[in-house]
Amino acid sequence: MKSFILAMVLYPEVQKLAQAEIDAVVGQDRFPTFEDRDKLPYIGALALELLLCLRKFPLTLNDRAPAPPTHHSMREDVYEGYRIPEATAIIASLVSMSRDKEMYPDPMVFRPERFLGPSRVALWVRAP
Repeated sequence: MKSFILAMVLYPEVQKLAQAEIDAVVGQDRFPTFEDRDKLPYIGALALELLLCLRKFPLTLNDRAPAPPTHHSMREDVYEGYRIPEATAIIASLVSMSRDKEMYPDPMVFRPERFLGPSRVALWVRAP
């Protein structure tokens, strides 16, 4: 929630577009529901952009984000020349994934539009 509020303060043009979409689809006399979801593509793109940007905006005052889930190797393996012993904790680097310039050409730019239309990102990312 803090990331959302910070993004709306830093990017008022995004806030205006999101509010305009909600007003056009939902109106001002009710809250959005799941039935409105398919009619709110910009809001969906904004939610995905916030997930992408979790490491760009502080989540807490001391900038500590919750740790990602850990997995453990089931057997010994070698990855890119590195030996990984059995039962080694494996943690995905969310920062590296969200800043992959091949997937996101401008990873440090807050741009919800990247998740709209027939872009490469839109094809690879599926909202929950």
